[in-house]
Amino acid sequence: MELRVNCGGGEYTDTRNNYWSADQPDTPGGWGYGPNRNSYSTANPVSGTSDPRLYQTESWFFGGNGYYRFTVPEGDYKVTLKFAEIYSGINPANPRIFSVALEGEPVITDLSLLQTAGMYAATDGTFHTTVHDGILDVDFMKGSENPKISAIEIISE
Repeated sequence: MELRVNCGGGEYTDTRNNYWSADQPDTPGGWGYGPNRNSYSTANPVSGTSDPRLYQTESWFFGGNGYYRFTVPEGDYKVTLKFAEIYSGINPANPRIFSVALEGEPVITDLSLLQTAGMYAATDGTFHTTVHDGILDVDFMKGSENPKISAIEIISE
């Protein structure tokens, strides 16, 4: 099973000919984002990737925390989370900091995209997780600013 989501954006086929689904709200038995979600996009170029379009959109979660849920068969998954700081209103003196958990387990703690990659620069994290209940949970927790995500790739192992 493979599922790719262009968070905050529309359908997209990348340079490796992988299809990325348009973002959508969570639906029972399906997949999508939870409440308190907004989207943002930029036309600014994003460095560090052969697919900058994936990083020029984002889902961000206002008021604190947010999530994506995916109905998948029980089993082991490789999850790649794609990020870029594209919002020019972020203050470098007080950067966006947030955390991410997969299946309730922290995988990213206190991430600052400005400190990790810089402005308009792609950075990815790949993690392995096991789903026992048929729902792959990706949770975003606010630190100093609202959490965000550019794209999510899920591949069964």
